[in-house]
Amino acid sequence: MSRAGATGNCSWGIFTTKPNRLVGIVDGEDIYVLKSKAGRSEIETYIHNSASDGYLRRYGIREGRYRQISRDHFVRAYLKNLPTWFDKVHLTCDPEYRPAKRK
Repeated sequence: MSRAGATGNCSWGIFTTKPNRLVGIVDGEDIYVLKSKAGRSEIETYIHNSASDGYLRRYGIREGRYRQISRDHFVRAYLKNLPTWFDKVHLTCDPEYRPAKRK
C-alpha cells in the first residue's frame, strides 16, 4: 500500500502477518527499520524537502499501531547533522549496492 507524492514522499502501509493486518501508515521517501531489543522495531522515515535537506520522523508501536513518537528532526547535508546510525544504513532493495565509506 502506497500513496505517492510529487517530491518522492509517499505514505506506506505497515502490515503484520499471522494475522494479516494493517498496523499503521508512515510517511516519507525512505524507510529505516531500527533494530529492536524486544518487541516491534521502531521505524524512522526521511521526508524529502529539497535537494540537500529534509526531515527525519520516528514511529513506534503505541496501542497496537505505529504512530509518530517524535518531533520531525530537520537534517541538511552540509550541516552534517544526520544521526550517527545513518552512516551504517545498508539498502536492502539492491543486492549489488555497497555504501561508500565516509571520510
